[in-house]
Amino acid sequence: MVTKPITTLVVLGKGKEDSPKGKIPWIEYNGLQIGDTSLIIEFLNREFEVDLNKNLNPEEKAIGRAFQKMAEENMFWGHAHWVFRQDHAEWSSISGALKVKWKYLILPLGRRTAKKQMHGHGIGRHTEQELFSIVRKDLRAISTFLGEKTFLFGDEPCEYDCAIFGQLAQLLWCPFPDSPQQMLIKGELKNLEKYCHTMKERFWPDWNQCILGDNVSITSVYHYNSADPHILKEK
Repeated sequence: MVTKPITTLVVLGKGKEDSPKGKIPWIEYNGLQIGDTSLIIEFLNREFEVDLNKNLNPEEKAIGRAFQKMAEENMFWGHAHWVFRQDHAEWSSISGALKVKWKYLILPLGRRTAKKQMHGHGIGRHTEQELFSIVRKDLRAISTFLGEKTFLFGDEPCEYDCAIFGQLAQLLWCPFPDSPQQMLIKGELKNLEKYCHTMKERFWPDWNQCILGDNVSITSVYHYNSADPHILKEK
């Protein structure tokens, strides 16, 4: 998400195999490789003299950082559990050669990787009910703090809005519907749903084209069918 245009060329890393830390995202700028989202943002802020938090006081920055880290540490893994540990009806919609590759290679590998990482993190040692309870409490905390405000700290977005939106968007528009988190946002926490739509409309006017366009692949293996974003088809 870019709230201030950056015209200098920044090359986005193509995969984990070339990443300086073995993870994505990462960037290369003037020959310098930088990994980790937070470190990338800090670098770009310094390099291009961007400060999306300039209107926040120290207390607000502290609150924003706490919410950001909460979302990245809990909500992210709650979503990963839902995506990889559940047997979604959407899996059966995959057809052709991709179906075999998905069933016997991509999905098992994704599940093993997610399980291993979640266990190492510690959050994967909880039961599913305990994990989802943690995420529900976090979502309610963000909803309570947001209240009727347009953005977290008023009428203008800050860096923390970008981070929180990145996590909420995955829960709200996950291609595997009816997750407990998605149902909570659409039901009890409607201000979070409104918040997500506000962010999307302000910064992503070409959202549908980015997600469903013929030239935009979700991964190197499959992409969304433009007629039905819940159905995966072979590219």
